[in-house]
Amino acid sequence: MSQSMLRALMQEERCRRSPWDREASERPLEDVDEGELRRFVERGRERRPTSFERRSVEGTLSSLHLLAGGRLTNAAAVLFCPSVGVQLKMDVFKTRERTEALDVRLKSKTLFRLVDEAEYFIANNIRRRFVVTGKRTRDEIPEIPFEAIREAPMNAYAHRIWYRPGYVKVDIYSDAVDIISPGWFIDGQDPDDHLAGVSSDSTTRNELLATTLFRSGDIESSGMGIRKIRDLCDRAGVRVSYEEVPFGTKPTFHRPDPFAGADGSEEGREGSGKVPATARAASRIASWRFGGTSGITATRRRRRLRMLSGSPIARRASCWRGSRRWT
Repeated sequence: MSQSMLRALMQEERCRRSPWDREASERPLEDVDEGELRRFVERGRERRPTSFERRSVEGTLSSLHLLAGGRLTNAAAVLFCPSVGVQLKMDVFKTRERTEALDVRLKSKTLFRLVDEAEYFIANNIRRRFVVTGKRTRDEIPEIPFEAIREAPMNAYAHRIWYRPGYVKVDIYSDAVDIISPGWFIDGQDPDDHLAGVSSDSTTRNELLATTLFRSGDIESSGMGIRKIRDLCDRAGVRVSYEEVPFGTKPTFHRPDPFAGADGSEEGREGSGKVPATARAASRIASWRFGGTSGITATRRRRRLRMLSGSPIARRASCWRGSRRWT
């Protein structure tokens, strides 16, 4: 066993005896973002039957058991103090090879604002469809449910290993969204059992932090967050998986094929799967050639090409012989 692994095991054992989130922080009380704390209390009043009394900053934190000997606990510091270093890194990658990033963001804020940033970043980099229902406005349906998008990074921060250097990562690809946080599930817990509904074990390494987030309604009761994500994604036809990676835990939202039907097949609409299949078969093709290769009418061909123009698998490269050319 390497020295680094031995030190990690010793640290984990120490944190079992004296949880990190209950230890006193080096951050002073003056670092607390009063506006963040006030918004937390307001959410608690709206979402939970337990009432929060109007108190001073110190009184409120004391009532939440977030002070240790008159000092902020580590839980209080990560919840209500802006982070000192980067605690969120977000990327959009062109391919799975990760050789070209289309967007990169680094953020340092309070835990709640970091979750807001992650939610906003994912929501603005996934597809959504619009359904006309006869009302004055269209229904907007994201490919991954917004509620699941918020639940996943909130869970990542609630259950990560905080005493290890690192940050939560959001990696977006054309076919998936990964959210990676330091540390794997604690011993005895299997994410597949949670996804299958077999386990609802609520044991967590950050009990004080998780309990505080539950009081404001920001997370479900411990052990229920993964099942909530699974249920939301099942209804939306989105597959979710969990994987242990060297950096920690990686839940993945597998993005649906934009040309697939509601059941995940490529037969959602007549001809909808034919244009992408043709595009994959040829590296460069002119629009007029789709008539012969895809077996669809000219009108339907033009409609499919307009859909294809917003797809990550194709782009308009040039004009040739008066027709659009795609690659």
